[in-house]
Amino acid sequence: MNINNIKKIGFEILKNADIYNIQFEISCLICEALNISKIEFIKKNLNLNSLQIKKCVNYFRRRADNEPLQYIIGKCEFMSLMFKNNNHVLIPRQDTETLVQLIIKNFENKSCIILDIGTGSGCIAASLAYYLKNSFIYALDVSDKALNVAKENFKNLGVENKIKIIKHDILKCFPKIEEKINIVVSNPPYIESENIKKLKNEIKNYEPTIALDGGSDGLVFYKKIISGIDVDNEVFVAFEVGFNQAQNVKKIMEKKLINVFIKKDLSGFERVVMGTYKPICNC
Repeated sequence: MNINNIKKIGFEILKNADIYNIQFEISCLICEALNISKIEFIKKNLNLNSLQIKKCVNYFRRRADNEPLQYIIGKCEFMSLMFKNNNHVLIPRQDTETLVQLIIKNFENKSCIILDIGTGSGCIAASLAYYLKNSFIYALDVSDKALNVAKENFKNLGVENKIKIIKHDILKCFPKIEEKINIVVSNPPYIESENIKKLKNEIKNYEPTIALDGGSDGLVFYKKIISGIDVDNEVFVAFEVGFNQAQNVKKIMEKKLINVFIKKDLSGFERVVMGTYKPICNC
């Protein structure tokens, strides 16, 4: 059996599974199963042994069961960097690149200390450490398993010396960090609890609920983070937000922040809310 034959088998297995961009996913699954490059994949005369065939078919069936492609192949590209990915962390998505790109644009060539709340796979923290040469990042998460993934990604990308990992539950209290924080960034859980069950199977059945559930209104983490910020009047706060949440998050931020603005992602959705800190006047 050659590559062309196994592609046909994959197509038959996946065609009824409502898979988007099926040919692309088949190529990714085959390359990962056979540990070959895309160039080798193009060579349809490459012959497969029985173990390789079995592994490919196993990957096809897992994908047909709605297991995300990124979990099957164990990796995902984000900000032109490659990240290890498994079901202990959310899959990095292109929408989040809008958040990272805006911070890079505003702080390029500046020295900055960054707090990444809910780091997950570490995609935000690692990308900022990689592209902001004068930065240092505190990467915070409540999950040991997520932090293990993040730690491996930091090492693989050569930024582990620019990042300090902190295990902490932000819902209990704001972390105490001795250094002056210039940027607080977060892509927190923001799905309303009642809506988790309405998500696509590949999300609700595979991605960690702890990284999805934003409480009854989806806003619990934004409220907690903003209420806990108490550093100085130069801190810059940036959030990713869910669909139709930008205006509500903006109102939360305006209780403590000035110059709050909203940025759309490439699809035209309001995806990022940013602002600067202003101490509340007690007079």
